Amino acid sequence: MLDDDLALRSRPGVYLAGQISGVEGYVESAACGMLLGMKVAHEVRGLAFSFPPATTMLGGMVGHLREPNDDFQPSNVMFSMVPAVEGRSLNKRARRDAQSARALQDLGAWLSGVVESNDERIGPARTADRRLRSIPGE
Repeated sequence: MLDDDLALRSRPGVYLAGQISGVEGYVESAACGMLLGMKVAHEVRGLAFSFPPATTMLGGMVGHLREPNDDFQPSNVMFSMVPAVEGRSLNKRARRDAQSARALQDLGAWLSGVVESNDERIGPARTADRRLRSIPGE
């Protein structure tokens, strides 16, 4: 039902977020609304916006909503929504830890890009925005 921008295929420009879009849970619904709000705010200002990388839980959630599926089921965010870490065979705990570490690094880089695009638009980052520039875990 949704296109790649989380708009209705039958009504471009009508966006869906939260539970009505197919996510489950309060946190997932709020995150979906936040991302869609960021996307629309960028669009209104004529700026490009890309959703978070598929390697992050936010990106995995958006991927779940965007991917055509005849048997679509609303869902909470799960590790199965993000790509596996390539390389040697890992046990479940180590695999989740590797996915989490990669997600934090990729999310940090994505957030830095969002902050930089705001810098170009409104000037130097405020103190709160500067904290987003550091990649979590470093």
